[in-house]
Amino acid sequence: MTIPAVNESYSSILLYFPTIVVVLLASVAVYRRFFHPLARIPGPGLAAITHFYIVKFNLFGPRSQFYLQIEKLHREYGE
Repeated sequence: MTIPAVNESYSSILLYFPTIVVVLLASVAVYRRFFHPLARIPGPGLAAITHFYIVKFNLFGPRSQFYLQIEKLHREYGE
């Protein structure tokens, strides 16, 4: 025998779970881009928000070329 109140509470939590995840990820992205102590350092926005920028250059290419991108960014934005 199941208790209806318990099943309803779990279903309501599962209903709001995707929204909670999206709000959490958005708040982390806003914090990292605008309020983090390193946010004042110039550079690409994707690199400021996530580690996917590093993954993009290390995995999606003929070989690991992130170090070349770092040199290019230093020339573009200064040291």
